[in-house]
Amino acid sequence: MPGAGRGRGEYRHRELIKGAPGMWDFLAGGGEMGALMRAHDWAGTPLGDPQRWPHSLRVAVRIMLTSRQPIWIGWGKDLTYLYNDPYKSIIGGKHPWVLGQPTAAVWREIWPDVGPMLATATTGTEGTYVEEQLLIMERNGYPEETYYTYGGEPSKGAASGWHSSKSWSSSTRWIDLRRQ
Repeated sequence: MPGAGRGRGEYRHRELIKGAPGMWDFLAGGGEMGALMRAHDWAGTPLGDPQRWPHSLRVAVRIMLTSRQPIWIGWGKDLTYLYNDPYKSIIGGKHPWVLGQPTAAVWREIWPDVGPMLATATTGTEGTYVEEQLLIMERNGYPEETYYTYGGEPSKGAASGWHSSKSWSSSTRWIDLRRQ
């Protein structure tokens, strides 16, 4: 039986590649998140069918999935949330339900802090960068004091978006200094 012993997303991905060579290659590999993205029902999101995603989004997703750095992408008006395997440690217990959700829903607890920055970045005129920002995040069902240095660059295409790479880093330095 074709696809026996494999996840539904892996079989579906191979079948789609047969039907449209090259159109789905950007979702190949990528570990767990690559598999989840291939199996996800994108029709239920503003992004729609991945075959119709703009070239700039497909390239950004390919870079994200193959990177060893934590990366997330917010795409379109709602900044539909995409992320890679290394980013799972940042998203914590919100994984995997946040895939394909609006960023404002993913990070509702820190939206007053990050929302204005994302609004600036998605205009396409400048990137953003913040050092050691205190963010009270609810990644695992309870508020956590975290400090992050992060930034992002605007992405333009058929839709606008934002991606953050390489600079997401949590710091316990401030917490340790207060304890001394």
